[in-house]
Amino acid sequence: MIFPSNPFSSFSLGDRVQRFPPKIEEEKNAYYIQLFISNNGRTKGEYGKDPFIIRFDYCYLDGKGRTVEKQCYIENETTPRCLSGIEYIEKDFDRFFVFRPERYSITSVIDNEIDHSFISVLAEYKHGINDYTLKDKKLVRLEEVFDELQQLVDDETIFYLSNLESYGCLEKSLFNEGMQNHPFAEKLLKIGKRRKRSETRIKKATKNPKKTKKGNPKIKRAEAFREKVLARSNNAIDVTNYVSSREKVTAECKGCGHTWKIRSDHLLARFYCQVCKR
Repeated sequence: MIFPSNPFSSFSLGDRVQRFPPKIEEEKNAYYIQLFISNNGRTKGEYGKDPFIIRFDYCYLDGKGRTVEKQCYIENETTPRCLSGIEYIEKDFDRFFVFRPERYSITSVIDNEIDHSFISVLAEYKHGINDYTLKDKKLVRLEEVFDELQQLVDDETIFYLSNLESYGCLEKSLFNEGMQNHPFAEKLLKIGKRRKRSETRIKKATKNPKKTKKGNPKIKRAEAFREKVLARSNNAIDVTNYVSSREKVTAECKGCGHTWKIRSDHLLARFYCQVCKR
């Protein structure tokens, strides 16, 4: 169904481009920026992928009711090729001696050569932009967009960046555009680095959560064993210092107050006090 055997006439794919998030705090002097990048820049196998910024959306609020909102499709190595049409192929489709073919890994071919800058299937799945989206769009240079935005920035401006790819991908894409040293690009990288650090802290906290007294499994097992002893002895015997079934616990008779040490599994076999025989 993905690659049918019957020939079909060519047709354009639709898109499902995301828009700005609806919740915007109008009282702040802020930039809301949303970036759409061609791919994640991670290369697997022999075909490289160079990330480029496809679209740059921004909404500027000066905190006094004035709003400037714009959507810019960026001119770079990727977008003009998308305008001229890209032929997608299945890698290893025509290769007869491939031991581990990549069955549904798709790239693009231009003039019978593999193109290293293209909108990947994964990126298209995330943001919905493909060559159909760019067909009738006017392209502008990223430098022009940055120069325009830089004029509105002051010391009190707050930045909000929405980027579906990683910080490393953002860094690579700005380098590929030749804009890594632009003052506005430096602001974007600073925001991206802060977000990267906060995401790393969240991941670490999720991966290695601090064990509280309530969530500690050893304490849970000790409490469960104590409740079992109390239930089976009709609240006559209490226990402390539980470690495991083969380690000794401290048992206490609630009737006479006598305490003794006994293995946990042995205590479960005979519930009575050696002094009052209760």
